[in-house]
Amino acid sequence: MTKIEIRQQPDMVKNAIRRLLRDHRFAETPELARNAVALIIQLHESGVSDEDDLVELAALSGGKRLAGMATSGAMRDRN
Repeated sequence: MTKIEIRQQPDMVKNAIRRLLRDHRFAETPELARNAVALIIQLHESGVSDEDDLVELAALSGGKRLAGMATSGAMRDRN
């Protein structure tokens, strides 16, 4: 897995990450935290532009990355 540079993300993404790690306790498990951070970034890059939506969607996923988003467009190309 490539290292994620949180400092390079927009403030909205950084805030969503902080909220998710704090409010949903994803920071308690390093692997879960890494996956949750990656998911928020993927959601933002996919067009989710509301901080609350980023937090809610990542929380609903349980911090797990979504299979269709992991390849960022490969799923679209197969259809």
